Amino acid sequence: MISLQKLKYLRPSRFGLFRYSDPNFLNLHFMSGDRATLTDWQGLHAYHGSAHLKAEPFSDIYERATALDPNLPRETLRLRVYNVVTLGEVALKRSGDILLAGLSHGVMPRAFLERHRADLVGRTVWIADPLNGTLARGNRCKTSAYDADFAGICTMLATFANVKIAMGYIPDVLNEITSREFCFIHMDTGDSASEVESLPWMRRRMGAGSVMVIDSFNSKPALAERYSSILGDLGLTVLPLMNCQAACFA
Repeated sequence: MISLQKLKYLRPSRFGLFRYSDPNFLNLHFMSGDRATLTDWQGLHAYHGSAHLKAEPFSDIYERATALDPNLPRETLRLRVYNVVTLGEVALKRSGDILLAGLSHGVMPRAFLERHRADLVGRTVWIADPLNGTLARGNRCKTSAYDADFAGICTMLATFANVKIAMGYIPDVLNEITSREFCFIHMDTGDSASEVESLPWMRRRMGAGSVMVIDSFNSKPALAERYSSILGDLGLTVLPLMNCQAACFA
C-alpha cells in the first residue's frame, strides 16, 4: 500500500489524481517529448501528438505572451492559445476586422497580434474588456498582481497598430465598436451569460468564412447546451475542441 504521504510525491498524471486530468480541462500539463499523456478520472489514458505545440514560431510567441501573466503555469494555456492562433490564420484569409472579448493579462491578444502582425495591416483589432482585472460582471475578484502589471499590458498593446479598446462588459460596449464586419472573434470573458447575449450582435457581423472561438463553450455540460442552442438558431456550424473551446463557422 502506498501511503498518502508518499503518494503526493508521485506524478499525478500516472494516476489520474490531478484535477486537470478531467477531460473538460485538458491543458497539456504532462508533456513529454512529442506526446502529451492525458488521464481522465477513470484512470484511462489517451495519447495525443503535441510536437506542433512546441514548434517554432508558435512556441517562442507563446513563451513571450505567457510572460505577461506572473501567476500562469506556463503550460496551462498552450493548447488554447494554439487553437486561437491557428483558427485566426484560417479566418484572416478573408476580409474583416478582429474582435477579442476578454483581455485578462493580455496573453491571448499578445500571441494573436504577434503571430498575425503582417496579416493585420489595414484591419482594426477591437478588444472589449472592463480593464479592471475582473472576469464576470458578477465576480469582482482579481489577482493582486493585476494592477501592478496593467501598465505593462497597455504598453504591449501600444506596440501593435490598429488596436482599439471598448472598455466595459459585453454586450454593453458593443455599440461602441464601429466595425461592420469581422472575420475572427474570440470570446474569453468568463461571463457566459454576457457572451450568449452578445452572440446575435456578433453573428450579424460575421460574413461567410468568418470564425468565432468560444473558450468556455464546454466547461460545463449545461453551458455547452446553452451555447449550442443559440448558435444553432444563428446558423453557425459548431466544432467542439479540446480544452472546452469551440470553433464556430459562418
